[in-house]
Parts: sequence; structure tokens; C-alpha cells
Amino acid sequence: ATHRLSFLEQYSTFADSLEAEFMASDYLSYTSKKKNKGIPKGHPRNRLLKPIHNIFAGDRGSTKFKQLISEHRDISTPFSELVLHAAHTSIPSDILLRPPRSTHR
Repeated sequence: ATHRLSFLEQYSTFADSLEAEFMASDYLSYTSKKKNKGIPKGHPRNRLLKPIHNIFAGDRGSTKFKQLISEHRDISTPFSELVLHAAHTSIPSDILLRPPRSTHR
């Protein structure tokens, strides 16, 4: 069975490619002038974060994980770097290596 860290790694690779496509568009060159103003409206990052927002619901460190991925406003940081850093910083390794559908004991 795939563990949650593996899922996050695979999903982050996918999200990085989507963000790269978006950043290559003319839209981001227009909005990038507003650096450090948060995620531009229409940027896919918020939509990409939504599916993983509750992956650790009820586990130790889940609140910290959600804060870290939600508070980070610099879109120049790759999605994978943001998510994997948040996971390693806030979630204990035994939980990271647990399958997504495992039950709590």
C-alpha cells in the first residue's frame, strides 16, 4: 500500500507541472508584478492545495500542516517544496508512512 508521504510526493510532482504550465502563460507575467501580495486570483495553487488539505485530519500535527500550507504566500516557492517541507516539519514520520485509509488505534 502507498503511504501518505508517497502520495504527497506524487501529487506534488503533478502540481508542480500544472503550476509550471500556468506560470508560462501570459497571465502570470501580468500578476507577478504584484510579488509578495499573496497568491494571485486565478492562480491554481489554492485549488491544488484543497485535495491535500485534510490528508492528515485527526492526526498529530495536522493543524500545523494546514497552517503551513495555507499561510505560505510566495508563489515562487515550488508547490512540492512547500508541501513536503510542511509535511516533514509538522507530521511525525510514523504518520507520514501510514497508508491513507488506515484506521487510528
